[in-house]
Amino acid sequence: MDSKVPKPLVLLKEKPMIKWLADTLQLFPFIDICVIIGYKGEKIKKYLGSDLIYVFQNQQKGTGHAVQKAQSLIEKYKNILIFPADAPMVSFKSIQKLYDSHIKMNASCSFFTSLFPFHMPYARVIRKNNLVVDCIEEIDVDNEGFKICELFTSHYLINSVDLISFINQTKPHKLTKEYHLTDIIKFLYNKGSLLNDVYINQYQEVMGINTKKDLKFIESWINLYDK
Repeated sequence: MDSKVPKPLVLLKEKPMIKWLADTLQLFPFIDICVIIGYKGEKIKKYLGSDLIYVFQNQQKGTGHAVQKAQSLIEKYKNILIFPADAPMVSFKSIQKLYDSHIKMNASCSFFTSLFPFHMPYARVIRKNNLVVDCIEEIDVDNEGFKICELFTSHYLINSVDLISFINQTKPHKLTKEYHLTDIIKFLYNKGSLLNDVYINQYQEVMGINTKKDLKFIESWINLYDK
């Protein structure tokens, strides 16, 4: 990847990754976009413009910490959509499916999962009687967990009250020292809250881009499907 620019501004088919995602989200008139920025964040802000909301995360302590930084903003909304900027290809149709099912079910937390045919360093989806009961980060999975191919891709739609309840209780991971938002799945399951998992057939939609190899793979997929 190009270390001269912040990761979200790395070009994918001549357009920054974050612009792909922002353009899709802006198709929804009821979504206000907030970007959590950190390393070289002013470059991201300058590129995307002043129409969006920005929250600065000085120290990179995980997604849970990023959410903590935006708590005062989160409190203004009923539901919060949380997407990673390095997974730019999620479609309008998939977001609409996530939203519609979340509202229809009155879910506490809705999220994407997908089956990946190769290794990705994502949390594994843990099911009991076909219901999702937990999502475990790769660093914490045992040998059986490594065999699970259904992965949690860190795309969420969460009731803001439940989200704030979680982030006010979460603690840093004992090894990474980061605050993992992934832990909210088990937290809500243990509370008896309704979880809504939405399966994405085309895993490329929700795949994060972390290497030049990933970038070329997604570019090839775009060419193939004329996305």
